[in-house]
Amino acid sequence: MCKTVLAVTLVAAFAVPYASAQSMSDCHSTKDPKIAHPACEKVIGDASHDARTHAIAYGVRGKLFHRAQNYDEAIAVLTKGIEVDPTYAILFSSRGMSYYSKNELELAKSDFDEAIRLNPKDLEPLANRAILRYSTSDYAGAAEDFSAAIHLSPKMPVLYSYRGKSWLSAGEAEKAAADFRKVLELDPANEEARGMLRDLGMEPK
Repeated sequence: MCKTVLAVTLVAAFAVPYASAQSMSDCHSTKDPKIAHPACEKVIGDASHDARTHAIAYGVRGKLFHRAQNYDEAIAVLTKGIEVDPTYAILFSSRGMSYYSKNELELAKSDFDEAIRLNPKDLEPLANRAILRYSTSDYAGAAEDFSAAIHLSPKMPVLYSYRGKSWLSAGEAEKAAADFRKVLELDPANEEARGMLRDLGMEPK
């Protein structure tokens, strides 16, 4: 009888951690929102998790809503996550993208600024802020952000391509040409960069 009771007790003791771990795993299975959303809700509702774990779950849900183009819901969920853990940079970066998708550019830039402040080594908010600056004709600011992004990831041709376009729009043809040549150095088959150089009257070196 004692062994039976002990066995039942052990099963009960290990059931909660296993269920919690399963919810965490399913929460991150973002390929299927029908699984991820309820799993993330379970994680958020589990008081045994710390603030960062809750924030990660809010972040996953926010990205799911964003992918479904439900930007208002994404912003609402990500804002809750920020209230739980205002030091988690990814939440600001993700919310910035949702604001950007709604063309609320000042709010988007503010969130990208905060994400970069919290984690200067994260490429995503830097690149996104650069694109936002370019879209608002702040070409020098865009080139500055792309330069910072290139410093973090110097082997990505697309960053040089965007910086080249930023320099070109800012009237810096030589700097633009240098970036398009760098694109071809990293990606010799890139016809866009080759075409940009031809348009500038410059050939790849």
